[in-house]
Amino acid sequence: MPVAADNCANTTLTQIDATGFVNGDTFPFGSTFQEFTVTDAAGNPGASSCLIEIIIIDDEAPVLTCAGAQGAFADGNCDAVVGDYTFNCSCR
Repeated sequence: MPVAADNCANTTLTQIDATGFVNGDTFPFGSTFQEFTVTDAAGNPGASSCLIEIIIIDDEAPVLTCAGAQGAFADGNCDAVVGDYTFNCSCR
């Protein structure tokens, strides 16, 4: 979050971007831009807005774990289901 300062103690920080994300949210992978303005207690707007780029980087490689050998007995139709795999063999 940006920090606003003024010669008076009361300032209002307003988020003006359309992302819908606020401080503490979980941001998506990639870049998200947030934009803020400030107004003091007398209604004076800040001279400019503040644009913040939040960059979420995924630098961790995925991990694949292979199952060991799988086996099952074929049913009367010569089919077998093992885990997420379906096998259809030729009965002899």
